[in-house]
Amino acid sequence: MKNLFNVILKLEELNDMKSSTFADISNLLNAQTNVNLEILLKDFEYKELKTDTVFDSVFDSNANSYSSKVEKGETTQMRRIRKGLKFNRFSVYTNNIIYLTAHYNAADLSMLSDFENYKQFLNVVNKSFVVINKPIPFKQYITTEDGQTVKNWNMKISDTILLSPPGCSTLKDVGENYNFNKLELTREEITNMDSLLIDNRPKFKEYAVRDSIITLLHYNTMIDFNFGLESNTPPTTLSQISGRALEKYWRGINYADYQVSPMYSLANVNKVYTFKGLLETKIGDKLPLFIQTFRGGRNESFSYGMDFSGKIWYDYDLTSAYTTIMYGLRNPIYSSGGFITKDKFFEEYNKDNNWLLKSYFAIKCSFEFNNSIHYPCLPCNYDSDNVIYPLKGEGVYTGAEIFAALNLSCTLNIKEVFSFPKGSTKIFGLMKDLHLERGKHKKGTFNNLMCKIIGNSAYGLTAQGINEIMRYDTVSNSTVRMKDSRFSNPIIAANISSFIRALLAEIMNNIHKANGKIISVTTDGFITDIPNLENLLLDKIDKGEWKGDLLKQYRDWRSDITNGANPEALEVKHSGPNMMSWTTRGQLSIEAGIAALTGLQRNSFNRDLNNIAGAVINLFNSDDKTLEYVSSRLRTASDIFKKGGHVTSVLSDKAWSIIFDHKRKIVLDNEDNVTDYRTKLFFTQPHLKVDDAWGYRTFVKTVKTGDYEVG
Repeated sequence: MKNLFNVILKLEELNDMKSSTFADISNLLNAQTNVNLEILLKDFEYKELKTDTVFDSVFDSNANSYSSKVEKGETTQMRRIRKGLKFNRFSVYTNNIIYLTAHYNAADLSMLSDFENYKQFLNVVNKSFVVINKPIPFKQYITTEDGQTVKNWNMKISDTILLSPPGCSTLKDVGENYNFNKLELTREEITNMDSLLIDNRPKFKEYAVRDSIITLLHYNTMIDFNFGLESNTPPTTLSQISGRALEKYWRGINYADYQVSPMYSLANVNKVYTFKGLLETKIGDKLPLFIQTFRGGRNESFSYGMDFSGKIWYDYDLTSAYTTIMYGLRNPIYSSGGFITKDKFFEEYNKDNNWLLKSYFAIKCSFEFNNSIHYPCLPCNYDSDNVIYPLKGEGVYTGAEIFAALNLSCTLNIKEVFSFPKGSTKIFGLMKDLHLERGKHKKGTFNNLMCKIIGNSAYGLTAQGINEIMRYDTVSNSTVRMKDSRFSNPIIAANISSFIRALLAEIMNNIHKANGKIISVTTDGFITDIPNLENLLLDKIDKGEWKGDLLKQYRDWRSDITNGANPEALEVKHSGPNMMSWTTRGQLSIEAGIAALTGLQRNSFNRDLNNIAGAVINLFNSDDKTLEYVSSRLRTASDIFKKGGHVTSVLSDKAWSIIFDHKRKIVLDNEDNVTDYRTKLFFTQPHLKVDDAWGYRTFVKTVKTGDYEVG
């Protein structure tokens, strides 16, 4: 560590960062790495092959030639290692690529005087600059006794914030993981770093060097982890690591992937919908049906108002929802897919209700729930961005969603059904390995979060290119839709998210049977007033009083994925009294530790929830329900790329509202007054159809007054 500290101190040669350049940094790094490799390797000999080591090529000393024979199913790296073991000799090569990394690098790179000249090589990922494809070229001029020579170098850039799990991504968090603490400065020192440099240069230096060491330690760890996944290039993002982990798992079980053709990703409709694409995939013409089954998580507010009665509210999450459901998926058998008639559909369902869970379905139908159903489970779009759950509507749904609907005695008018049987291969068996490893580390710790994010990122990869997520593209200087990945598949992605929605609907309707109240649902969790919920559900299900097939299936997966250690489906994240609720992802209870404040910048309130709670109460007692404030944010990497300049604060006027979103209809009891929301919570019921929700929302947007309607 001391040598590392001294090497990084060489950065002092860059006395003025504002006038420094990419070339300065490149030459400085070259000076630290330009050593005689022959001296370093003269005593090198092969001792022991580690499983996470990657070798570049293998030399057959007996044949005096490079061995190129490839065994069936063997990757290039596996072949090199096998041949190296056979001949007990490995070739070691170096390349001329320098990897430059920082933690939140937009602030540093934009300060370089030649940033505008080199930004053509940069890509923007989230709020960071990276080099993904073509590296940045540099020439190093070296003067020797024989004259001046030129050495060509290439640089790739990354940002360790992209390799840090959410919730543990600050340098302070990362440093603590390596028992190397970041030097803490006062707020005044951070605000006036130029003064700190003059007044206390040693402290300024130590602050900078410690930050650099934390960054380097983490980057090296991620590289080592990546090598263990049989990849010999440094990772750029956690989702990239997740993909490589999944690839390694598939190689281990001899599974190609769940694309129909390696040349045509099912998420790339433009490519599939060509003559060759349809010919090669054979199922491409069925793709629109399955794409329509894909939707994100269920997010709704079922209440409006404030409850200060002392009632305890419980914030439940499905335990490891995405990774558990992914673990339960099996390989689709595309060759056995086909259409199913309406009569055949109900014939098979009546023989075995679980038939709907044994295949990948796309079911086009209209539906109608009984008015007594409080939480319908079939989503409908009333525009391209918004979804509601009405009592009556139509759409295309997966088997799990229709299974849940039929358990709620929903009437279906089947129009078209296509399905692929599920095979026996656990295509996401990797999730079990991640769960078991995660269980070795305390919840909330760095390693625990790393295992969690690698698993959850795998779901993101299945939906990439399907979920309409946009990003800034530096090549075209425009915002474009994210491209698909090798793992993108609308059939797989839809069956993951839809099972969560169906399971939540099953649980929420059982809560209603228990006369429980639900504040809101958010993707894979909900807030209710029933304690010990899972025990109550299991008791009623075992007695045959309530339906619970999806919960039991989920618990079976949970038991398997944890080797029987934890079959529990639900976990309480928070609990406490004094709840305020106003819209989707808009709930606050200081006592319970619940703060869903979408649209509000907490920094404007010094992140003080008491101040925010006071503001929310004032809004409930105001007429327009809108708070105007000045927000402050740092300029993004994409903004700097487009307009130039540096990372500076940007101030803007914001308006934050607590107006109900009317995805459901607020219901008032006969004795209620429309202003009682100031002292109690109003609850809701589903709209009959999509047009009803459209009417409510249009009216509120037009007049911007009443938030509630007598039901």
